[in-house]
Amino acid sequence: MEQLPERIDAESSRRWAGHSFDQSKFDALKGEDGCISREQHLVEMVGESQATTGKAPRIAHTDRQNIALRFQDISFTVQDKKTKTSFWAPPAEASFYLWFVSHGVGFSLGDFRYPSTMGTEVVPERVDAGTSRRLVGHTFSQGKFDKLKGEDGCISREQHLNEMAGASALEMGDLGKSKSTTGSEIAFSFQDISFTVQDKKTKTEKVIIQNVSATVTPGHVLAIMGPSGAGKTTLINSLTLSAFGGVTTGSVKLGSDHMTPSLFEQHCYVVTQQDFHWPFLAHTDRQNIALRFQDISFTVQDKKTKTEKVIIQDISATVRPGHVLAIMGPSGAGKTTLINVLTLSAFGGVSRGSVTLGSDRLTPALFQQHCYVVTQQDFHWPFLTCRETLQYAAELYLQDDATAREERVNTVIKKMGLESCADTICGNEFVQGLSGGQKRRLSIGLALIKEPILIFLDEPTSGLDAAAAANIMRFITELAAEDQLIVVATIHQPSTKVYEGFDQVMILSEGKEAFMGPALNAVDYFASIGHPMPDQTNPAEFFLDLVNSDFTSSEDVDTVLQAWESHRAKNKKGEEDEAAAMVSVHTEDESGVAFLDQCGIMIRRHAYLAVRDPVPYIGRACIYLISNTYFALVYVQARKRQQDQVLNRFWVIVWFIGVAANLGVVAVFASNAEFNSVKKEIKNGMISPVSYLLAKSLLEIPIMLIFSVFALGIPAYGIVRFDSSQFGLYMVVWALCLYVWENIALMFSVQFQNPLIGMMQYTSMWFSGFLFAGFLIPVEDMVWPLKIFFYIMPFRYALHSMNFLEFHDSFFHGFAECLSEGKEDEICFGKNGRDVLRGVHDVFGVVNAKNTLGQDLGILLAIAAVWRVGYCFLVLTKSRAATTVVSN
Repeated sequence: MEQLPERIDAESSRRWAGHSFDQSKFDALKGEDGCISREQHLVEMVGESQATTGKAPRIAHTDRQNIALRFQDISFTVQDKKTKTSFWAPPAEASFYLWFVSHGVGFSLGDFRYPSTMGTEVVPERVDAGTSRRLVGHTFSQGKFDKLKGEDGCISREQHLNEMAGASALEMGDLGKSKSTTGSEIAFSFQDISFTVQDKKTKTEKVIIQNVSATVTPGHVLAIMGPSGAGKTTLINSLTLSAFGGVTTGSVKLGSDHMTPSLFEQHCYVVTQQDFHWPFLAHTDRQNIALRFQDISFTVQDKKTKTEKVIIQDISATVRPGHVLAIMGPSGAGKTTLINVLTLSAFGGVSRGSVTLGSDRLTPALFQQHCYVVTQQDFHWPFLTCRETLQYAAELYLQDDATAREERVNTVIKKMGLESCADTICGNEFVQGLSGGQKRRLSIGLALIKEPILIFLDEPTSGLDAAAAANIMRFITELAAEDQLIVVATIHQPSTKVYEGFDQVMILSEGKEAFMGPALNAVDYFASIGHPMPDQTNPAEFFLDLVNSDFTSSEDVDTVLQAWESHRAKNKKGEEDEAAAMVSVHTEDESGVAFLDQCGIMIRRHAYLAVRDPVPYIGRACIYLISNTYFALVYVQARKRQQDQVLNRFWVIVWFIGVAANLGVVAVFASNAEFNSVKKEIKNGMISPVSYLLAKSLLEIPIMLIFSVFALGIPAYGIVRFDSSQFGLYMVVWALCLYVWENIALMFSVQFQNPLIGMMQYTSMWFSGFLFAGFLIPVEDMVWPLKIFFYIMPFRYALHSMNFLEFHDSFFHGFAECLSEGKEDEICFGKNGRDVLRGVHDVFGVVNAKNTLGQDLGILLAIAAVWRVGYCFLVLTKSRAATTVVSN
C-alpha cells in the first residue's frame, strides 16, 4: 500500500482523493510550501474514514450516530403540464422522511415508525465462517475471521457486525429496523444536486433537476414522489452514479465520505425498476435446491485385457445456490472425467451413481432447461460483436419484448465488465477480437442471459495470466453469491488469491476423493491427519503436492485417500434427510421461444454472418470469380466457334465446375467451426438442431445461385462467350452440382472433430469424382468396384448437361475447310452443335447429343439429398448426444 507523506501537494491530494478533491479548500489550507499536512488531507480532502487506496473502509458502528443523508433546496426544470398529483399513504407504523416533489416545492409529510417485527434474518449469538461469509458477501476476510474465532470456530455477533461486516452488514431488510435493532446509526446526504443536458437544437444547457438536497438517517425511508417528468428517475440516477448523457453537480456523501463507485459497490445496493430473477423459481425455494452427486464412478474397458478400468470412483458432493465448488487435482486425477459425467458428456465408458438437481434426476432435457456449461475452449461466432452475441442469445432464450431483452443485455454487459469491448467482434485464430479473459466473461454472460440454476466451468482460468485468472474466479464467486447460482468448476493449480475465493473444494487423486468440504476447513483437516501446512504456502499447491502420485510416494498418497474415506464414513449421517428436503425444479410452463420464431432468428443471424464472415461465402465467391477468370483467359481462343477450339471449349467447362468444387474444402473448415458453436448452443438449450438445419438449408439455396453468377457471369459469358440463351438452365446445373459438393463438405465437417481430417477426406472424394467423371478414363476401362464412383459422383451428370446446353444450339465454323485436302490430320467435329457433340463423344464418352437434362438434374438432386440426409443425421445425433448415469 502506498504511504502518505507528511506534506502533500495538490496533484497528489487530487490523485488520492479522486472526485472528492476540492481545489478551493486546498488553496485555503495550503502552507507556504504549497502543500497541506497528512491530517488535513485525510480529514478535509478525503474524509477520516477513507483509505489511501481510494476505497472506503467499513464504517464502525460507533461512528454511525454521526452519519446522515441530507438534501436541500431541490429544484428541477420540466414542461408545465396540467396533471393531478396523488399522495402516497404510508403504513401506519413506518419510519421515514417523505419528501413530495412537485413543481420545485418540497413538502414534509410526516414521520412514521416501522414495526420491530419486520421479517429479516437475525444474526445469531455465535456466527460460523460460512454464515459470516454468506451475510457479508465479498467483504468477508478469512484471515480476519481466523484471528477472531474462538474454540468453537465461531465469532460473536458483535465481532461479525463490527469487524467482518461494518456498514455493509445492513441488508435490504434492515432498512426499516429501529436503532435498538441494529445498535447503531448511519446516514446518507446529498446537497445541491443538479443535472443538466445540452439541448441539441439550441446548443444551450437544459436543467432537468436543480439544487436538490436531503439527509436520511438509519431506520428511515425517504420516498421521492412527483408527477411524470418531475425528475425522480434523474435524481435516483444521479445518486447511484448512473446519470449518463449530461452533467451532474452537487455533493453526495455516505457519512463523511464522498460517494465513489468503489464506496457504492461496498456499501450500497440498487433495486432497479425491472427485477431480474430466476423466472421459474420462487426465492423461498432456492435454499431447497442443490446439485447432489453421490458415488460417481466411471469405467472403461481395457482393449488389451478386456477388463474394466476404473477412471473415477465413489465421488460425492452437494453444492447449494450461492456457492462455488472447485474441483482440483493433479494431471490424470479425473477432473475432466468427473465434469463430463456431471454434464452428461462422458462417452466411451459407463457412468454410475446418482446426479440430481433439487429432487429431480439430471436428464438431458433438464440439463438444457436449467443448466449451462462453459467449456475449456470458448466457441463464439467470430464475426459477431460481444453485444450482438448476447442480443441473439436473448432473442433465442427469452420471450420478453424487445425493450426488456435490450435492458437485460445491457445489464449483463455491465455486470460482466464488457462495456469497453461491447462492440468488438469475438474474433478467432485469423481475426483479432476479444481477449481470452473477455471471451470467458462473454461465455458466462451468455449463461446469465439464460438464467440457469447450475453452471459448469471447465478450466475457466486456462490460458489466462495470474491476474486475469484471479479476477475471473473472484468474479465467478461474487456472481454465484449475488445471483444465487450453483457453480461447479475444475481448476488446475490455482494461485493463493484464487483459492481464497472458493466456497467448497474437492481434491481428487487417482480418481478418488482426497478431500471435499469448505475451503476454509481444508488446512485444518490435512493438519489433523499429519500434514500441517507451512507458513507462507499456497494451500492449493500444498494439497496437490500431497496427492500427486507422480512426485509423492504411492504409500503416502494411499494414506491420504484412506484417511478421507474413513472421515467420509463418519459424516454420512443426515444426507438422506437433506435429500428428502429438496424440491423439484420442474415447472408447468417449460416452453421457450416458438419454433417458427426460432427459425426466423436463425435465418436472420446466419444471413448476417454470411455477409460479415468472408470465409464461407463471400470469400469463396470472389475466388470463384478470380479462378474461373484465369481459366477463361487461358482458353480465351475458345470464344471462337471453330473446329480447332471445340475441345478447348469442353476443357474450359471442366475447369469451371471442377476447380470451383475443389474449393469446397474451405467449407469443411468453416462448417466445422460453426458446428462447434452450434453444438454448444444446442447443449445449453439455446436452439433446436432442427431449426438450425432448416435455417441453414433455406439460406444455402440462393447462395449457390449467387455462386454461379460469380463463377460464370464474367468468365463464361463475358470472356468465353457462352450461349446466352441457355444462361438460366446453365446456372441451375452448375449450382446444383456445387450444392452436391457443398453437402459432401458439410458431411465431413461434422463427421470428424478435427477439421484437417475432414478436409483431407473431402479432397480425396473430389479427386475420385474428378478421376471417374468419364473424361479421363473411359467408363468401359474402369474396374469394379471403383467403377461405382462413375455412377454416384456428380461430375458425370453435370458435365453432360453443361456441354449439351452450350453446344447443341451452336454453329461451328471451318467444318468444310477441315475436310479439304491437306487437313487430314485435323479433327473435324461437325457443322451444327449436335454433330459436334457426337464428335466429342468419340473422344470423351461422358458427352453425347442426347438431351437428358431433366434426368441429370434429378440424379444430382438425389445425390445431394443423400449427402444432406447424412449431414442432418450427424448433426442431430452428435448435438443431442448425452450419456446417462446408471444407478448403482
